[in-house]
Amino acid sequence: MSEALKDAWALVKLQALKILMKLGAVLVTFRKIDGTVTTRKATRNIDLVPAEKHPKYGNRESEYIWVLPFFDTEKQAWRSLKAENLITISIL
Repeated sequence: MSEALKDAWALVKLQALKILMKLGAVLVTFRKIDGTVTTRKATRNIDLVPAEKHPKYGNRESEYIWVLPFFDTEKQAWRSLKAENLITISIL
């Protein structure tokens, strides 16, 4: 039961983060696959993404449940994070 609640909470946080990213940029701290912790200025607001970096394959939202793709506004590249690796969210 506790594992199910942990998973459910991770999905709720990821969905909230997705909404915040569509409104603008947020600071996101998460654990990368290699175990290091990183903080990124992230967005999903297409108005903040350079035209040449816009997604080429349309809306693929339904493919991602446990993973959140985002645009790193400082690195100018698309990245992603897993729900269970999210540590903190800070609104800019």
